Amino acid sequence: MSALKPNVKTWFSTHDWSERILTADPSWFTVSMGTGVCTQLLIKFPYPAGWLKTIAYIFWIADICIFAFFMTLGILRVIIYPLVARTVVDDFSQTSYLGAVAVAFETIILGIVSFYSGHHAAMYVAEVMYWVAAALSLFVACGGVFFMYQRQKQHSFSDINGVWFLTFIPFIVDSTVGGAISPYLSYENSVTVLVTSFLMWSVGVGMSLVILSLYFWRLMSCQLPPREAIISTFVPVGPFGMGAYSIQQMAVGLASQVREHRFTLARPPQPPNDVTTMATIAEGIHWLGIIVALVQLGIASFLLVEACLSVCAKVPKTVNVGQSHSIPGLLILLIPIRQDFGALFFLAECTAMLGTQ
Repeated sequence: MSALKPNVKTWFSTHDWSERILTADPSWFTVSMGTGVCTQLLIKFPYPAGWLKTIAYIFWIADICIFAFFMTLGILRVIIYPLVARTVVDDFSQTSYLGAVAVAFETIILGIVSFYSGHHAAMYVAEVMYWVAAALSLFVACGGVFFMYQRQKQHSFSDINGVWFLTFIPFIVDSTVGGAISPYLSYENSVTVLVTSFLMWSVGVGMSLVILSLYFWRLMSCQLPPREAIISTFVPVGPFGMGAYSIQQMAVGLASQVREHRFTLARPPQPPNDVTTMATIAEGIHWLGIIVALVQLGIASFLLVEACLSVCAKVPKTVNVGQSHSIPGLLILLIPIRQDFGALFFLAECTAMLGTQ
C-alpha cells in the first residue's frame, strides 16, 4: 500500500487535492484535539479575563473548522480510496489514532457547555452530541481491540507505545463532558448521564492502567521508543490527568443532585431525608472525588516527569504537537483542585506550568 501513497513534500507543494485526501489519516485529528484542550485551558485560566475568553472562543471556532475539514477529507478518503483507508484497522497504532477523532469531537461539546450553558437549545444539542460521542468512544475502544484480535498481525512488546492509550482516552473525556453538562439537564436525564459517565470513566481509567503495565514492561524490555516517536511518551499522562479532572466533575455533579433533589438510593436502610443529612452526603461525595483525583494526579505527575526525561535523553528533530496535548490536560486538572482548597500553591503551579507551553 505504501506504493500508492504519494510523496507530498509540503502542504502547499501541489494543488492536487487527491494527494491530500489520500494522505489524510486519523492522526491528523490530534491537531483538532490539542486545539480543543487549549480552549478549555484558556477558559479555566486561574486569572479570568474577558480577552482570554475571546481568545478561547477563537480557538474553539478554529477547533470546529479543523475538525470539519479533516472529517471531510477522511470521508472522501474512505469513499475514493477504500483499500488505503482499510489499512488503518490493520495496525493497532493507527487504529488507536481513531481515538483522536472522538476526543476532538468531545472538545467541541465542552466548548458548547463553556460558551452557551445559558441556552436550553444549546444544552439539548450538547446532550445529543454526548450520546454520539459515547457511541463513537465505544466503537473506538471495543472495535479497536477486536480488530487487534481478529485481523492484525501478532504483536510484540516492541510494538507497544504511548499512542495505544488513545484507544481509551475518549471514554475518559466523554465522562468529563457528562459531568460538565449534567447540571444543565433535567433530573432524570442528569442522573442517566452521570451513571453512564461513571461507567465510561471506570472503563477508560481501568484499561489505561492495564496498558500502563504493558507499557512499562515494554520500556524495561526494549528501552525507549525511537527518536522520531519519543514525543508519544507524553500521551500516557492524558488518561490519568483527564481522569482526575473527570472524576471531580462527576463528583460535583452527583453531589449537586443529592443536595438539590435529595437523591437517595431506593433500597433500605435510607438516611434521614433532611437538608443537613443530604448536604453531608454531598460533601462526602465531593471529598471522595478529590481524593481519587489526587491519586491520579500523582500517577500523571510521575508519568510527566518520565516523559520529560525521555525527551531529554532523545531530543526529537521534529515535534508532533498533537501528542503533547496531555500537558494542558494536566493543567486543567490543577485548576479545580485550587478552587477546592483555595491554596496559592496550586494557583502558582497552574500559571507557571502554562508559561512553559
